[in-house]
Amino acid sequence: IGGFAMATAPAIVALVGGTVDEAIDFSRQMREITLGENPNVTIPLLGFMGVPTAIDITRVGSSGILPVINTAIAHKDAGIGMIGAGIIGASHLAAVAGHPDTRLAAVADIAPGRAQQAAAPYGAHAYESYEEMLEREKLELVIINLPHGLHEACVLACAEKGIHILLEKPMSVSYASCLRMNEACEKNGVLLQVGHVQRYIPQNRAARALIESGKLGALAMISDLRTNNYFQPGRPRWFLEKAMAGGGISINYAAHSLDKICYLTQSDIAWATGSCTYLQPGTDVDGSAQMLLRTSSGISASISLCGYSVVPIDETMLFFANGSLRLHTGSDLSVTCGSGYETVDTSSYPNAFEAQW
Repeated sequence: IGGFAMATAPAIVALVGGTVDEAIDFSRQMREITLGENPNVTIPLLGFMGVPTAIDITRVGSSGILPVINTAIAHKDAGIGMIGAGIIGASHLAAVAGHPDTRLAAVADIAPGRAQQAAAPYGAHAYESYEEMLEREKLELVIINLPHGLHEACVLACAEKGIHILLEKPMSVSYASCLRMNEACEKNGVLLQVGHVQRYIPQNRAARALIESGKLGALAMISDLRTNNYFQPGRPRWFLEKAMAGGGISINYAAHSLDKICYLTQSDIAWATGSCTYLQPGTDVDGSAQMLLRTSSGISASISLCGYSVVPIDETMLFFANGSLRLHTGSDLSVTCGSGYETVDTSSYPNAFEAQW
């Protein structure tokens, strides 16, 4: 009977994160669209009024009040939780808020005040412990934005409760850890998606559409170059500790580059070789990496990453039999058949984080 009897169980209402006032309001509203009350089930908080019984469709139509069927749990439709409210979290929250079928229920972050700051604009609950959030909230899915070394424990906790997961890349700090997460999710019937957002970025999607069109002929090779000051002072310290991050620029940036190449070529990586350097004092993570690859579809590709003192570049060149594409992911895409580049319009594609939903 859901919201009709909601006010009968204030203890349960508090447990799942709602309020007693909300419960009372829902039960009162349900009385407006029913023919009577059930004298055998009363509501002490409403003067022992009987639970509203027998929906009157004419009253529903005239009042605009819809029946609330939610197992009496404070009208808590399964929502979305976010664990870790770091920099990328804002993009996820905006995407959740902008989707008609999603509702942000709660945010958890160990840093005092940060969860509240992230949750408040969306009317969500805030927690300093994700374990508490998982216990108190009714969640259908969680977004995990934690340091890489904390991914596994969090994924296992969510999987145990049957909550689906969107996990920020990289998946974890070791292959064995990734296998354990996959096994736990499969065992509990949980969907686990790693947030490889490259597949949803407008310029990348437009580039793939041009490849599929065949207008430039067969794809011959790909060159991906990304440089950035990886060791900038504002980067959280855990990124520079291999035990927690799993690596440096090779695991953090190359995860994007590799997935971009797989997405564009619609294939997997069949063969790879490469090397890294460790030249930054005070850290055990790599600051540069070069890789030579071949995809399962036979395309050769190179990835060059440098995180020392550099001018930032994010450019992917795709060379075809009859032209080339110059891709600046998140910025612009241009095409040439040998006589100068022309900008490709990508404005029809939605924001990457919105598209991911």
